[in-house]
Amino acid sequence: MESFQLSALPPHAAIYFIGIGGISMNGLAEMLLRRGFSISGSDREDSSITQHLRELGAVVHIGHEYENISPSLSLVVYTGAIHDDNPELTHARELGIPCIERPVLLGMLMQEYASSIAVSGTHGKTTVTGMISTIFLNAGLDPTINIGGYLPSIDGTSHIGSHDCFILEACEYRKSFLNFKPSIAVITNIEADHMDFYRDLDDIIGAFHEFAEGTRPDGVIVAHYGDESVKKATCGLKQRIVTFGLSKEADYYADNITYDESACAKFTVFRRGKKLFETSLQVPGEYNIQNALAATAACDCDGISSQQIGLGLSQYEGTKRRFEQVGTVNGCILIDDYAHHPTEIANTIAAAKKLHKKHLYTIMQAHTYSRLNAFFDDFARCMKGADEVVVCDVYAAREAFDPSASPERLAEKMRKNGIQATYISGFENVAKYYSSKIGDGDILISIGAGDVNRILDLIKNMA
Repeated sequence: MESFQLSALPPHAAIYFIGIGGISMNGLAEMLLRRGFSISGSDREDSSITQHLRELGAVVHIGHEYENISPSLSLVVYTGAIHDDNPELTHARELGIPCIERPVLLGMLMQEYASSIAVSGTHGKTTVTGMISTIFLNAGLDPTINIGGYLPSIDGTSHIGSHDCFILEACEYRKSFLNFKPSIAVITNIEADHMDFYRDLDDIIGAFHEFAEGTRPDGVIVAHYGDESVKKATCGLKQRIVTFGLSKEADYYADNITYDESACAKFTVFRRGKKLFETSLQVPGEYNIQNALAATAACDCDGISSQQIGLGLSQYEGTKRRFEQVGTVNGCILIDDYAHHPTEIANTIAAAKKLHKKHLYTIMQAHTYSRLNAFFDDFARCMKGADEVVVCDVYAAREAFDPSASPERLAEKMRKNGIQATYISGFENVAKYYSSKIGDGDILISIGAGDVNRILDLIKNMA
């Protein structure tokens, strides 16, 4: 129902979110709550997110039930994970209530702002969005923000600001980012992913080309220099293109790079050979230098001063579940990381190795059966550098059980690649295994976009 416009709704109109507890959905629900709309919705299970929404005034049902949908609703919003046979979606359509997917609503909201920055890419979207948001906030500006992770500076995943700029994370899954027409489009990188939807890498590149092509005619595309897929995706576009990367051939690049004992980088940022600023990051790894350069390019193109950009980057503390230190047990540092693609996992391992600790222990949880099957050989190699890997059961997310995507077989293939790997079923069993093993000077990282971080909580409770 693309003809529907949010502006057509009367004040205090009732809007229902199917899957309201999701990272992408709860922020939008909160934004509309704060605008004065009457918000209700449903989710599969209760959580701190659903409780927070209730505290703000939303009505949240647990379970997707036919009777949750009322004729008084003016709009129903749903995620790509909701299928046509969902009873709430079915009932809403029977009643003739307008039903739109989450990215359609997000695109409508974006159109209301004079400027907008949409951050896309296979990896780094949340971090770059968080960095840009932090730079704006520390510069005394107050943008509206929608991000795919918890950002401490806004105490959530969304923020309604007074400044006429919208900063958001733009996800490529199911081509949802094609609903966005930003003034600045960022492409951090492009790799094969979401192969349950896309045919191949060329199909993905084509989607990113469409996204970049949708940038406003007078806008800017911020592209990763040296990424051949990004180069293909931006080829032939009429908008201005600026590049970032570690190469001095990029428009924005870093030099004089050093690392502290926490693997966090200090470096100098240049724009076409001219020094802009020096900065130090609070988030570790070389990949975060790349993320910082992407954020720098976007903010510089939006008119933020070099001094404010450098200061903002130095004050960015990260988002939850991105190399987040969540405690210590027996002197072992516990870290949770959201990495769920082989490239992301390899970057996480590389960053952890820079900490120079005694042992690097890891827990790896594949996110979706289709992703594990599509990148099986890459997953079996990307953990090299870890002293030990425990592979746990797959996080199914939106997918039905697929016995061909076997975590046991993954652990076996890792061992053939020279990685000490073991499959252990059940979070309690993994927690018991590591709680008796970890000690002073060690690191234990939970890796995955599912609920693998719960194992670290279990280990802390066992201490």
